[in-house]
Amino acid sequence: MAKKMKETVDFDTIVATDVGERIFDARKDIKNIMITGGAGFIASYLVRKFVFTYPEYNIVNVDKIDYCSSLNNVKHLEGKPNYSFVKADITDMDAMLKLMKLRQIDAIFNLAAQTHVDNSFGNSAEFTYNNVMGTHVLLEAARVQKIKLFVHISTDEVYGEVAHGGADLIEQSLLSPTNPYAATKGAAEMLVGAYHKSFKIPCIITRSNNVYGPYQFPEKIIPKFVNLLKSGKKW
Repeated sequence: MAKKMKETVDFDTIVATDVGERIFDARKDIKNIMITGGAGFIASYLVRKFVFTYPEYNIVNVDKIDYCSSLNNVKHLEGKPNYSFVKADITDMDAMLKLMKLRQIDAIFNLAAQTHVDNSFGNSAEFTYNNVMGTHVLLEAARVQKIKLFVHISTDEVYGEVAHGGADLIEQSLLSPTNPYAATKGAAEMLVGAYHKSFKIPCIITRSNNVYGPYQFPEKIIPKFVNLLKSGKKW
C-alpha cells in the first residue's frame, strides 16, 4: 500500500493570493517606497501587496510597534530581497531624515496613526502628537528629501456626522469632525494640503470607511462583534 505523502503548505502562495494581482504599472521614477505603520492592519496589507506583486519596488516598512500592531502581520516577508523593516517613530525628525536619506526614499505612504475613536476621548493629546505632529514631521522630511509622491491615508470621519438620507459627500465637502480622533486626521489633511501648495510636493489623500478583514485588531467594531458572536456573548 502506497504511503500517503505529507502535504506541505506554501505560505508565500497563500499570502500572495490574499493580496491579489497587480492593478497598475510600476512607476519608473520611483524605486524606494516607505510605508509607515506597516505592522498595522491596513498598512501591512499594503506592504504585502507591494512586496509580492511589485518586485520593482523596494519596500521599507516603518513602525514603532504600538499595542495594535504586530510583526506577525508581515512575518512571511522576512528575507524577501525587496523588503526591510525599521522600528522607528514617525514623530522623530532626526530618525526620519536619516532613514529617508539612507534608503533614498522616493515615495511615502503614511498609514501610521492612532485610530481607535473611543481611545481618543481619554487620551486626545497622544492622538494629536502622533497623527498631526507625525504627519508634519514626515512632510518636512519629504520636502528635504524631495520625494516624488506622498500618499496620506485619512478617514471619512473628517466629514463629521451626516444625516441619514443627506446629500452625498464629495472631496470638496466641508470637513466637520466631531471627535478628537477625527479632528487630528482633519488637521493632518490640512498640513498635507499646505505642503502640496507651498512646496509642490505631489500628494494624494484618501479617506477610508470601515475597512475590515484579516489581521485586524479586535478593538474595531466588526471583529469585536464577530468575536462576541463566536463566544456566545452579547455587546
